[in-house]
Amino acid sequence: MVKAKYERGEEKENLRVLQVEMSPEKLQTYMDQAFAKLRKDVTVPGFRKGKIPRPIFERHFGVEVLWQEALEKAVPDAYFEAIEELELEPIAPPEIDVDEDESGPEQGLYFSAQVEVVPEVKLGDYKDLGHELETSEVTDEDVEEALQNLREEMATAVAVEDADRELETGMMAVVNYQGFVDEAPHEDLQAEDETIEIGQGKYLPGFEEGLLGAKVGDTREVTVEFPPEAANPDLAGRDVVFEVEIKELKDKELPALDDAFAQEVSEGETVDDLRRKLDAHLRDFRDQNDLKRFEDQVVEEVVKNAAVDVPDVMVENLVERRLEEMKKEIESKDADWEEFLATRGANYESELRAQLAENGKRDLKETLVLEAVAEAEDIEVSEEEVDQEIEAQARSMGLDPGVLRQVTMTNTEYLNRLKADRRIKKTRECLAAWTDPKYDEVKEAMEARREEMIAEAQAQAEKAKAQAENGTTDESPSDEQDPPDVEPKA
Repeated sequence: MVKAKYERGEEKENLRVLQVEMSPEKLQTYMDQAFAKLRKDVTVPGFRKGKIPRPIFERHFGVEVLWQEALEKAVPDAYFEAIEELELEPIAPPEIDVDEDESGPEQGLYFSAQVEVVPEVKLGDYKDLGHELETSEVTDEDVEEALQNLREEMATAVAVEDADRELETGMMAVVNYQGFVDEAPHEDLQAEDETIEIGQGKYLPGFEEGLLGAKVGDTREVTVEFPPEAANPDLAGRDVVFEVEIKELKDKELPALDDAFAQEVSEGETVDDLRRKLDAHLRDFRDQNDLKRFEDQVVEEVVKNAAVDVPDVMVENLVERRLEEMKKEIESKDADWEEFLATRGANYESELRAQLAENGKRDLKETLVLEAVAEAEDIEVSEEEVDQEIEAQARSMGLDPGVLRQVTMTNTEYLNRLKADRRIKKTRECLAAWTDPKYDEVKEAMEARREEMIAEAQAQAEKAKAQAENGTTDESPSDEQDPPDVEPKA
């Protein structure tokens, strides 16, 4: 056991100055450990290596050697024990100062430690904020638009035979192009046999429009302006002239809207089945967005009503962590991180750090406020909720929930992070529900709809499995549906 107390630091509101004391009896165990460690590597005439008695060791090498070795382990152990006893949450390594005058093998250990801790949050109003949840409706027109999007995705390209046909919006063109900067061809701005669908807006403004009316064999000259934030600094903010050769024109041919189409895109039996499933997915998609938007609105006001000073060290740590995540992502694509930074300009890294710091400070403040609400309202995460979270994650990653559950339960760090994230999510939901009870009604309806879709998919999977085992097939097509397969575009 150690004795510990703390005072608030004067320099920073979240600074704590600890005074820690370890008794001589407790300290003696560390002196013993130090001797056991050091005696292994010393040789004294008349004694075998590692067998020297302690009095002889101290006479030859001095008690100070044991004392310094003991401090290497006693100080951090005492510090962490004090932190736990005082229920403090450090956010940075401590600055420790051992009192050399008071401390010693016979006197015990005395030291002070200055450490920044998680800042206190002063909550303002966070209930009955007066906002109302606005919900979106799903109309027949929305469903028909989703059907049309599916047909567009399943469309086939048919070559245009008429040599006099002009390129129009909705058609496709097979082109060769070369970009010129200051009348010199740019090696990064060229392509052969590239297919462009006119009207999709996938190219810089003005490029697709500049090809309208062209015929096969035409060469068009199109000037476009690259944005200031272009990835290639050589092109940022520059006018580029493209010479575009029209090699071929194609029409998009949409599949017929019939039961065969429904069976191909969703394994449903009829077009009406497909409409019903699209309707359910649209409702799920819009409910999810409505709930998320309302949560964000409520949380934003709760954070605004609260007072908390986010320490610089927390922001710096978060920036470094996010930079490291970006670096790993870049390197996972076989790209070099330093080259990635260099291609974006000399000031890119400093600008990136500044942006990450701004976003990080906002995110940290929100997290701290939500954690304070959770503490004030005793919001905890049950084992059942942890299990539900694991199952949801497994489903999203296409993994066996049992396997992910086993991995999670043996990884303490991951499990704690999962619980913390789930607690934040639960707190957001509670805040939204306290503000407008309609939130819970919409959420429960959405969850019931999802369970119904999952149950339907599982039933169809079992039906298909049974048919396969029996060597039979159903004359009517399977209606098994994996929800993401027909999820409409936002």
